[in-house]
Amino acid sequence: MRKIIVVLLVTLMSMAAGVAASAKEKAKPQYPHAILTLNDSTVITGYLRSNLHNVGKEVAVSETCDGKRMSYKIADINSLKVTYPDGQNEVYIPIRAWKDYPQPTLATVCFTGNHVVGYRIPSQYIKSTAAVPSSNFQSYSWNYEAWVFAYRVGNEEVIRTFWVHIPVKKAPKLKSIIKKAKKDFKDYPVVAETIVSDGLTADTIIQNPCILLDILDKHLE
Repeated sequence: MRKIIVVLLVTLMSMAAGVAASAKEKAKPQYPHAILTLNDSTVITGYLRSNLHNVGKEVAVSETCDGKRMSYKIADINSLKVTYPDGQNEVYIPIRAWKDYPQPTLATVCFTGNHVVGYRIPSQYIKSTAAVPSSNFQSYSWNYEAWVFAYRVGNEEVIRTFWVHIPVKKAPKLKSIIKKAKKDFKDYPVVAETIVSDGLTADTIIQNPCILLDILDKHLE
């Protein structure tokens, strides 16, 4: 009887160790595969260790999934190709999107026309609560991934933003979209005019903001 109990205990311990090892393996983080090319033509192949929606001046990459993180300045990056676990590929390049912020930021090219180039910039939307007595005057904040859309006309150095996609926020109405288009494309009133004349819907623009860049590009022909 004692021998049977010992055998059962050993079996249970082995099963527990196997479950723990399996759980540890499942808990191992899966980072996107990355190919980083620097301005000096150096190529680093490995894994992306930074959240591109929340980076400052540097991006971290490691040669193996759990290897040492190595940081590279965005200003020194020529391109960053990222392959996500679902097989989607994105190529990021540094651009200077804000006049008052001289540091470059990473963006993907989302539209290429004859006269207009569109960019999609990973960003963040931070939602905060006000400090109130019921929470002991503590405030709370939540970070959500967002995308900023921008465009460049011809060889202009200026890059203008024209759309912000925040999945957790209520979708804008068509009236608001037209009003914003008049502001964001103030030098090109044809964009807002075409939204009206072509009968574009809010859903159409929300699903593909770059349709506004297509309107602009055709106008510049």
